[in-house]
Amino acid sequence: MVLVTFVPFAAYYVARYPDWSWMYLFPSDTLPAYLTYGMLFAYVAAVWVGFQMSAALLKKGSILPARLNMVGDALFLVVITGWGWHRLLYAGTYADYQAGTAPMIFRTPLFWAVIALGAVFLPALGLMLRRTRSNRPATS
Repeated sequence: MVLVTFVPFAAYYVARYPDWSWMYLFPSDTLPAYLTYGMLFAYVAAVWVGFQMSAALLKKGSILPARLNMVGDALFLVVITGWGWHRLLYAGTYADYQAGTAPMIFRTPLFWAVIALGAVFLPALGLMLRRTRSNRPATS
């Protein structure tokens, strides 16, 4: 599931909008390539590890910890987004963002990529939470 859903989005963000991916904390072109691709790997690994943790907890019958893991991961994303919302609204280079000339995300293809990821992520989270409520076995 991770390979099919999250990897393409993460790869697109890093390849097409690297400064946005780093939330304009620094210019991405000053980083060694291994750090940029390391971030991509860490992003994918974090999603995979979280899924595996929840699946293992569900297999053991630990419904509440599995649900807390899923909700906690989503909450972490909300906190990061809340902290950097003003940075995430612009899609450009570090220099454009610092100069105030980066275009609003709504005017770029990145907006539709973020919407598409949300269209995949939110139903998947809802389905996982629903499955924990019905006590169905986890599948990996």
